[in-house]
Amino acid sequence: MRRAVQASNVRNNNFAEYQAEVCVEYEAKGYVEVDDGFFEYREEKRQFIREQLADLFDGLDFSDICPGGAAEGGR
Repeated sequence: MRRAVQASNVRNNNFAEYQAEVCVEYEAKGYVEVDDGFFEYREEKRQFIREQLADLFDGLDFSDICPGGAAEGGR
């Protein structure tokens, strides 16, 4: 358990440092540069999540709690 907490703290600290770097770059330039593969990587991850959610909710009927939902042409 202690290792998990320590690993979580390290990740949080690393993210906080990264976030600070991004903020500094954005304030200095008005934009943040990303690696060439960032958008491709992001789209791959989004597609993976879509697939996982589709598998998770496959066959479930939400019409009783979401009438007029996207499947029925609603919001």
